[in-house]
Amino acid sequence: MLGISEMKKSAVILLILIGLLVGSGIAYYRIHHWSDKDATIQNGCWKGQNLAEVGKNQLLTARIAVATLYALNPSEVIYLVAQKDSKGEELSSGNDYVIKGIPLDARYWSITLYGEDYFLVHNEADIFSYNLQNVKYESDSSFVINISSLKKEHNWLPSGEEGKFYLTIRMYHPQEHVYKNIQSVQLPTIEKVKK
Repeated sequence: MLGISEMKKSAVILLILIGLLVGSGIAYYRIHHWSDKDATIQNGCWKGQNLAEVGKNQLLTARIAVATLYALNPSEVIYLVAQKDSKGEELSSGNDYVIKGIPLDARYWSITLYGEDYFLVHNEADIFSYNLQNVKYESDSSFVINISSLKKEHNWLPSGEEGKFYLTIRMYHPQEHVYKNIQSVQLPTIEKVKK
């Protein structure tokens, strides 16, 4: 039979293990299941975390560590993510979309498509993103990017057979007014195409 001190030790160890499991579960949930209300930057269908530096905000740092590699500080780049179209419906490779916008006011910008697993979507065309240098502009200097699992003529961003996917805007060294007005600057829209 266990003595009273051994029972106390066993109870303490059990409580510590339960605490670790519960704490780990809560941390996992908060990192992987963040909602729009957690995003401190919201502009149309695009959302992002606050502009705090990575490492100073622990939850932000954990989310970035899980979802991205080599994330830079906001002083260098602003990241915005869209998981829904401009009408609030989740993005899905079963639909076609168009991203319509004007050049973003930054030294360099890109729009990249990722699968639900946070990795690039495999496609035989090896097209994963468009940026200010490789997108074909319209005559009015705007751009239209076509998202589809089937090949499109211009600015085609393949969505593969992923099911859900998401888009990330990166704005490298944006102009000062972008930092100050990120919730209201003009960002691209994402519209579902009727088939």
